[in-house]
Amino acid sequence: MVWNCLRFLVMVAVLGGFFSGGGHAQSLEKVSCSEAVRGFFFLPLYVAHGLKLFEHQGLDVTIDSAQGGPLAMQALVAGQVQFCATGHGQVANMYAEGKSTKIVNQMQDKCTFYLVGRPDIKEIRSLKGKTLGCTKIGAETFAVGRYLVAKEGLDPEKDITTTGVGGISTMASAFENDRVQAVMAFQPLTSKLLAEGRGTLLARLNTREDSLRWFGSPDYSFSVIQVTDDYIRTHPETVQRFINAIVAAEKWLLENNADEIAKVVAPYFSGMEHEVISASVEQDREAFSKTGLVSKEGHSTAVKIFRDAAILKKDVPFDAIVNNSFTEKASR
Repeated sequence: MVWNCLRFLVMVAVLGGFFSGGGHAQSLEKVSCSEAVRGFFFLPLYVAHGLKLFEHQGLDVTIDSAQGGPLAMQALVAGQVQFCATGHGQVANMYAEGKSTKIVNQMQDKCTFYLVGRPDIKEIRSLKGKTLGCTKIGAETFAVGRYLVAKEGLDPEKDITTTGVGGISTMASAFENDRVQAVMAFQPLTSKLLAEGRGTLLARLNTREDSLRWFGSPDYSFSVIQVTDDYIRTHPETVQRFINAIVAAEKWLLENNADEIAKVVAPYFSGMEHEVISASVEQDREAFSKTGLVSKEGHSTAVKIFRDAAILKKDVPFDAIVNNSFTEKASR
């Protein structure tokens, strides 16, 4: 009987330790990250999630997809999520509207949008009188679309109509049903449309050469991780662990081929063929951030696009919205 009692006490002690947080599954801190839309510009987020790099940092991360950057950012400032994956220009615009947040990591340093027209449209100027689809009015797709149209001599206020059509599936539907005649697309939708002959590539922006041509700069701080100032102040360790995982994912992306990357991120793009995902990774590879750090030139380019698109009314200082310290620490 004494032996049975001892065995029982040991079992209680072990189980008690597990359920009180001693076990790995119970020790994870739950946080959420909103994303503007599901797209390849946020690959480090999916890699960190898929390879359980967040769990290695003691985090249980939920990814919440919105239908455009403005909605994802609203969830952040409302306290519904702790992190947000969005576009640099939108963070600048939010600051100009009086809401101060910080970019703590840059996932891509080139713009990975593609302006795709219906097969009968061969150049941007042919969009006069047509409708251009973006994810949401005010989103990064909206700003870049207006910028490209203006650069080719059209007035984005008078010559075209811009409408929000949401993420990959709804954007594809609007395009195929001729509700819009062009879209500010992204991967893997772009590769699928072009491979199936359902679209014409009007502008590519994701290489150094393309970036210089369209934006006058090889560096465009594009997709980023955003956190509120209050959360940085109250949860600096959580922010650091989240960014540790993102930086590890960014390094993994640079070290692995498109096929291996496609295997990891395929679950985040349900219904998309492996070949399309792999081709999409290869198309955007040059845009992968090598350091995760935002440069002053990259910041200036992102702000310039929003100013030229008549969304931002004035410049936004680098230090007002960028905090590289978490990525710097994670890279040591």
